[in-house]
Amino acid sequence: MRHGRGSVGKPVEGRSSGFVGPVVQRFAWARHRIVPLGVGAVALAVAAACATVGSPLPTDARPLLPMPTTPAPSSSSPPSCAKVDLLSKAVPRMDPMPTPGGSMPTGSAMADIKQRGFLKVGIAVDAPPLGSVDWRKLQITGFDADVAHAVADAIFSPGENTVQFQPVSIDQRESVLTSGKVDIVAANYTITCERAQHVNFSGVYYTSHLGLLVRKNAGFSSIGDLQGHTVCTSNGSTSFEKLKALRPPAPTVTPAPNIADCLVSLQRGEVDAIATDDVILAGMAAQDPLLTVVPHAFDQAFDQAFAADLRVLDEPYGIGIPKSTQSGESAYNSQFVAFVNGVLQAYMADGRWAASYQQWLSMLGPAPPSPLEEYPPWSR
Repeated sequence: MRHGRGSVGKPVEGRSSGFVGPVVQRFAWARHRIVPLGVGAVALAVAAACATVGSPLPTDARPLLPMPTTPAPSSSSPPSCAKVDLLSKAVPRMDPMPTPGGSMPTGSAMADIKQRGFLKVGIAVDAPPLGSVDWRKLQITGFDADVAHAVADAIFSPGENTVQFQPVSIDQRESVLTSGKVDIVAANYTITCERAQHVNFSGVYYTSHLGLLVRKNAGFSSIGDLQGHTVCTSNGSTSFEKLKALRPPAPTVTPAPNIADCLVSLQRGEVDAIATDDVILAGMAAQDPLLTVVPHAFDQAFDQAFAADLRVLDEPYGIGIPKSTQSGESAYNSQFVAFVNGVLQAYMADGRWAASYQQWLSMLGPAPPSPLEEYPPWSR
C-alpha cells in the first residue's frame, strides 16, 4: 500500500502537510513497548514536527483547534429503526463516476474539495491497526487511513498529498461533521439508526464485532466471568451502549475518553478487561504479549439479552458525511454520499481493499469476502 502521504513535513507544493490537530491523550502506540504518553509530551512532539514545514500553509490547511469533549448522545436505536433495514437502504453509488483528477460536477462537494486542494478527514489515531501515528515517519497510517486516501484519490490525481487528517476521539466524530470541520470521518464509525438521524453514512466498507481483551491467565473466558469486575470501553461508542444493555448481574462498565486510555488502565491493573471492536483489540494484543482476546466472549450473554439475535455483535463501519451544509443544502451532501459509495465500490472490487486488509488486519486471519458480497447496496 502507499506510504508517505498524510505526513508531517514539507508539503507537496500547493498541498497541506496532511497531519493536523492534536493527537489523542495517552497515545500509547509509538514504540515497540506500550508506554503511555502525557498529552503535553505528545503536543511537544507534534509541534516540533510541524516546525519542519518549509512554507506557511494556507489558512484552511493550518492545524485545527482541539475539539471540545462533549457528552455523546445515546446510540441506542429507535424501536422502529432496525439496523439491517438502514444498511439495505444506503444511497446507491454514483454512476457514472467522474474521472479522478478531472472535472468534478459543478456545484458539488467534490468540486469544492478539489478547489480547496485537499480532503479534510476525521480519524481516530488511538485505534491501530485502523488508525495510528507512525512516529518515525510522522504519518497517520492504517486501514481507515487507506480508505480516506481512496476517497481523495478519486477527486485528485492518485498519489498526491491531498488528505488533511484531524485526529478525533470516538465522541467527537459527530461534532466535527456537523460543525463542518471535516468533509468525512473514517474512524471505525459503526452505522447505527440513531447516528443516521444526525449524519449521513456511506455503505459498509468493513464489519468488525464486539470483543473482549483481558490479561493472560486471568481466568476470564466470557463476559459472564466478569461479574463483580470492571470493564473499560470508550465513551460514546456502540460498545458502551451494548455493555449497558447486559442483564444483571453484569460487570461494572467504565467509559474512557479514548480506547487507548482503557489499554493503559488494563496494563496498570485499574480495570479487568476492555470491550470494543475485535479488530482494535487484536491490534492491542499484538503489541502486548501479556494480553489476549477472548474468543466468542459475548455470544452467550447477548443470546440471552437480545433473543438470540447475535447480529447485535456486528459493527458495520461506514464513512460519516455531514447531512447538510450550514446553508441546509441536503442534496449537496447526498450527491457526495453517492460519490463516496462509488469510490468504495471500486476500492473493494479492484483489489485495493484486500491489499489493505493484508497489510493492516492480517492478524485476524485470511481476508474475508469484502462487504461487496455481504450488503445489498453494492449490488445496485
